[in-house]
Amino acid sequence: MYIISLLFQNILIILFLSTSFSKIFNFSNHINYVESYRIPIKISKKLIISFLLVIEIFISISFIFNLNYFLTIFISIALLTLYSLVALFHLRTSEDSINCGCGGVLNSDTLSFDTVYRNLILILFLVLMFVFPHPIDDFFYTLPFSMIGLLLALAYYLLIEYRNRFKEITILHKENI
Repeated sequence: MYIISLLFQNILIILFLSTSFSKIFNFSNHINYVESYRIPIKISKKLIISFLLVIEIFISISFIFNLNYFLTIFISIALLTLYSLVALFHLRTSEDSINCGCGGVLNSDTLSFDTVYRNLILILFLVLMFVFPHPIDDFFYTLPFSMIGLLLALAYYLLIEYRNRFKEITILHKENI
């Protein structure tokens, strides 16, 4: 079962790294996506977004190096729950079709209940990782798994970015015709 736990951990590394990189590289777009949720809060959205990005990067690094395993699982569940509640808030209070703002491999052009269901599946992964933790505390044993996960994350992120840029170029080309 610990191999499944490691597999889930690497999937989460890929997801959190790709989403955080995407949000960092497209920070102004991400701010616009978050503002389209119309969440009634008084705190600066840039401050909140920056804080959440730091949390996503912390989760990725902690999973890569097996630091604070159970704390990282708890923080990941809390973050995914927060994202799901915000998505539910928007889906219940607005008819507007907006980009989910997830970024990376999880990005979707439209926010829907599928986004919430996906987050619930990721939370289930985390609960399984908590119930069946891998007994590997040795960084050098998990390093190959983590490096493979990182390389897959980078390759997939580059593929998604290439696809998105190609879409933008196609749209611009059609507008100029």
